[in-house]
Amino acid sequence: MSVSKSSKASNVKGMSLTSKGGKNKSLEEALYKEDKLAPVLLNNKQSIAESIAVSPPIMQHPLMLVIAEKVSASLTRDGMVDSFEIKGSLTLTALNDTVANCSVQLKIGESGDFVFNTHPKVNKSLYDKSQLLQLKDTSKGFPSERPVGILRWSYASTNDELVPLTINCWPEEESRGQMNVSIEYTLEKKIDLHDVRIHIPLGVSDNLSIVSVDGSYKHHQQNNELIWELQLIDKSNPSGSLEFTISQKNSDAFFPITVQFSSQQLFCNVDILSVTAVDSGKPIQYGSSKNLSTDEYFIN
Repeated sequence: MSVSKSSKASNVKGMSLTSKGGKNKSLEEALYKEDKLAPVLLNNKQSIAESIAVSPPIMQHPLMLVIAEKVSASLTRDGMVDSFEIKGSLTLTALNDTVANCSVQLKIGESGDFVFNTHPKVNKSLYDKSQLLQLKDTSKGFPSERPVGILRWSYASTNDELVPLTINCWPEEESRGQMNVSIEYTLEKKIDLHDVRIHIPLGVSDNLSIVSVDGSYKHHQQNNELIWELQLIDKSNPSGSLEFTISQKNSDAFFPITVQFSSQQLFCNVDILSVTAVDSGKPIQYGSSKNLSTDEYFIN
């Protein structure tokens, strides 16, 4: 049982690349064998959310560029950071081989301790000099008709300087085997978080009593779980709380708390300035998107 309450186009073959053995292989196949420039494939263990994240974008333009970041965190119930990691990627999807033979000009703001890596077939020295992404062999283009990763970046730390959202949970035992649980979130960075879901395990399937809530909640009794939901956390509501009581004697039953959210703002300021054809230098029409989402975000 679930209870909810609110308080407030064309097919073109790829160009060929001659190997040392004299056999022709498509550039697509050659890139496929190298890490991260292969078409994005799913394994059976990936979640639905992950499959959505790597699905090819709808081709509204001849070329689409997707900038995405995944954030992972392990925080203690006392607010300390055990681990914090950001992984970013730039993925290119070309409609055909013509637009796939392109150069992507980036603009990257202050990147701090972020580590950047281009794919081995991308001209790294050119990128390091001018932030231009282009294949070493300019007679070839990127594989077309599927997402291709061309740049990635990462950041890892055990301090809290970039942690966007902290959660404090205070279970307190009351009389007659009842537990009063107060949970508070705090937005630590100037970033808008959308579709925030805070999953709180309960350990029991008993009914609970909501004392107060900012946002809304769902009680999934079959999963022994309470989900605290907020459509948006931003500067207008940088903190909020949820309080409830339930029959429970074990304060550890309410952990680990799992957090999910998304944002159109990234931790690393990566922007696309232009996309041009390698042979002519003429601009290529493109579309782009940015997205930040959680991978594993826990309070233990």
